[in-house]
Amino acid sequence: MRHLVTFGVTAAALVAHPVGAQSREPFAGLDAYVENAMRQWKVPGLGLAIVRNDSVIYAKGYGVKDVNRPDRVDERTLFAIGSASKAFTAASVAMLVDEKKVSLDAPAATYLPGFALADPFASREITVRDLLAHRSGLARGELAWYGSGFDRDEIVRRVRFLQPSWSFRSQFGYQNIMYIAAGQIVAHVANTSWDDFVKARIFTPLGMTGSNTTVRAVPGVADRASPHYTAGDTMKAIAAWRDIDNAGPAGSINSTAVDMAQWVRFQLGDGTFGGKRLLSARMIDEMHSPQTIIRLDSAARALNPDTHLQAYGMGWFVQDYRDRLVVQHGGNVDGFTSLVAMLPEEHFGLVFLTNMNGTGLPTALMNKIFDLQLKAPARDWSGDMRARVEQQQARARTAQQRAEAQRVPNTKPSLPLSAYAGTYSDSLYGDMTIREENGKLNLTFGPIWKGELEHWHFDTFHTKFDTPVLGTIPITFHLNAAAKVDELATDLAGPVTFKKRPDAATSGTAAGRSAAVDYSAPPNAPYTAENVTVPTPMGHTLAGTLTLPNGASKAHPVAAVVTITGSGPEERDEAIPGVNGYRPFRQIADSLGRRGIAVLRMDDRGTGLSTGNHATATSADFAEDIRAGLAYLRTRPEIDASRLALLGHSEGGLIAPLVATKEPALKALVLMAGPGKGGREILTFQLTNLATHDTSLTGAKRDAALAAIPARIDSLARSNPWMGYFLSYDPLATARRIKIPVLILNGSTDQQVTPEQVPALAAAFRAAGNRDVTVKVFPDMNHLFIHDPSGYPLGYSKLPNPRVEPEVLGAVADWLSQRLK
Repeated sequence: MRHLVTFGVTAAALVAHPVGAQSREPFAGLDAYVENAMRQWKVPGLGLAIVRNDSVIYAKGYGVKDVNRPDRVDERTLFAIGSASKAFTAASVAMLVDEKKVSLDAPAATYLPGFALADPFASREITVRDLLAHRSGLARGELAWYGSGFDRDEIVRRVRFLQPSWSFRSQFGYQNIMYIAAGQIVAHVANTSWDDFVKARIFTPLGMTGSNTTVRAVPGVADRASPHYTAGDTMKAIAAWRDIDNAGPAGSINSTAVDMAQWVRFQLGDGTFGGKRLLSARMIDEMHSPQTIIRLDSAARALNPDTHLQAYGMGWFVQDYRDRLVVQHGGNVDGFTSLVAMLPEEHFGLVFLTNMNGTGLPTALMNKIFDLQLKAPARDWSGDMRARVEQQQARARTAQQRAEAQRVPNTKPSLPLSAYAGTYSDSLYGDMTIREENGKLNLTFGPIWKGELEHWHFDTFHTKFDTPVLGTIPITFHLNAAAKVDELATDLAGPVTFKKRPDAATSGTAAGRSAAVDYSAPPNAPYTAENVTVPTPMGHTLAGTLTLPNGASKAHPVAAVVTITGSGPEERDEAIPGVNGYRPFRQIADSLGRRGIAVLRMDDRGTGLSTGNHATATSADFAEDIRAGLAYLRTRPEIDASRLALLGHSEGGLIAPLVATKEPALKALVLMAGPGKGGREILTFQLTNLATHDTSLTGAKRDAALAAIPARIDSLARSNPWMGYFLSYDPLATARRIKIPVLILNGSTDQQVTPEQVPALAAAFRAAGNRDVTVKVFPDMNHLFIHDPSGYPLGYSKLPNPRVEPEVLGAVADWLSQRLK
């Protein structure tokens, strides 16, 4: 007999074993059929639950948790359920609809300020219902989240760079990022995380005590399955569960057969459980009703002639089967496949959890058990579907052979391998880095994807990432008219082109200026200044300078501050061209260094000696760069990771609170001229101020310029991602979430971020119960914290002594010294 598993665990081990009180099979021969089907499909383990009339009539484990060990699956073994999580997100939104906090037909941007798609019409019109019904017009864009290192907010922000594949609302298009967005609506509206909402409002009331939403909880569960894939005829275990927490609302739930049976009871009970209503029957009906039609192809009709129509509801696929309504949803995560399916009219539901990658076994068993429940004519669904899958696999192998036959032999790359090395950027996916190492090209993409490039032909290479989900990935380099590599084309679950960025050494004045600047400590300073390189999860690096007080060591670690620059490409000192001598962050680093506080100041991404793309970044992107700086400081033994603070100037004062919402261990924030109004209001003031003070404008021209400001701002909003984000961002909403000490500083003559914004900003911080909010407005100081009676920006270059005033430096140092003790 051919061996189906490795390490001595044979197919004979894949047998059922009774669990709990429900050990009597509800249909004669069911266990034997499941066992045989598992052998056919090469599935190591399976958790099954059957619900009928609000009772769990069967809950059983089959096979093994891991082919390398004899431990058996039971009804409480933990599996990843993948996209079956989407129904939980839809139900969470529905609960907020019941509470009248969300409307399904309101624009998504109502609840996610700044949410945008590439198509302006779709951006404006896409509703919460559209997010849940897979009709955004977007293809998947999966690697924006899958292994990307981006968090949920960043993924949702970046979706604006995913170009539509078809017209908005024109057809069904499965889209995980839209479900991440829906989950973030839950988080924003409920003022919590999606994870905590699901736990409090669904898991706890349903008694789903073995379920969670994060891969971080998996190691603490002893009764858990290992993920698997097949290599030929062999089942192989995958070393670790895939971390997809950043896509949580689309698929990160982990659960058990018996827990998921409670979820099915809730669904079949029209939103009630244990006599208590958790969700209205109206919203259950909305979730189970067709929202988007799905075309059935000829192959699907041939396999299953008893299904005539298929659609997507909200978190559920909806179809007919033998004249009955079927509501179902499956899920796939690396090494796991799940399926939850119901016949609502029969008050009947099923749960299948398996530890095999991308298997059709759950669907085959669903049809088989539905037939048993409906007393339909017997059919070997497992055998029939397995035969069809093997035919499809044979056709795929033939297609692969045809593709390989098109390879042109005996070719070589157009250029030396070193010419292909560099960083390639895409606004959606981030940076992809190619390095030449030991005569080979190696690729790095995001925090986890790495692969060696194998030459295929001409300027095309192939690589493979460490996942069974993605196959061989083609990489084709394109040359420009000057015979230089200028882009990289690939297929990451969809075609994408990365543009090559110039090397830092040749990228223009910004790089040249930063390289020429001396960032060393002044003579006899009580601190050192070390130039450092900070890695980021997005793949680019940030160049910076770390000032360390003398005596800082592992035995005597010191507190540290990360500075955050204002808007536009800024180098680490925040120098302003034309305002000679103005280097505020160097002054602040010196002042704090003399107080025993370390300071990390960094060139913005794509600026100075930092890599990355500044042009496509928003404040949210820069916040992630600052988080990378904090992570770097935590690796330094001389730094006390429990005493970290942020200091932001201008836009940096907007970014610092953004960072603090994701870094709860921070000790303090200093906001120097940080905005206390929305970007549109600030820009309206600034443009009005410029027009009012422009002596070249006559009265009529000035009136015309003032009247044109709203249209000009609308145009600017479409001009680049940063401006679109800035104009839609509400700093007060973020401030209300911050509970750590905050110092707010402004100049009384600031004409860029006016001092009248300070009271509202301070009130927003205090609204969160923050009892340590300090405010100081310095008389006759401008936006740069320099004495300047007019404060008008066009006069900055004429200031006689463009340096941050000593009283400001003293106020910052005194306040931080107290909070970072």
